[in-house]
Amino acid sequence: MLTKPYDSLYNRITQNKSYGLFCANEMIIKPYGEEAFMKITNSKTFGETVKNRRKQLGYTQKYISEFTGLSISFLSDLENGKKTIELDKALIVANILGLDVELNERG
Repeated sequence: MLTKPYDSLYNRITQNKSYGLFCANEMIIKPYGEEAFMKITNSKTFGETVKNRRKQLGYTQKYISEFTGLSISFLSDLENGKKTIELDKALIVANILGLDVELNERG
């Protein structure tokens, strides 16, 4: 369950510009401490992954919204794969849900 000490986590994430970069071609997402990876190639699969993880943790969009200050409509757009969402906010949500976002060079 998220708790108010989250405020310091939120501050670290939002002030740390090295927590993620965007690559339109490919991202790898995995839950913290788990070895399962999911290849993300578009906004739809990113959103589906976020939604599935949120539900797995038992959180509602309203709860995440109240906790982060992000609007429910933003969370809905993110989970539905809207292509024009703000990357920094999307990464914050992924981090809060315990998802690592990694970029790997294809080779």
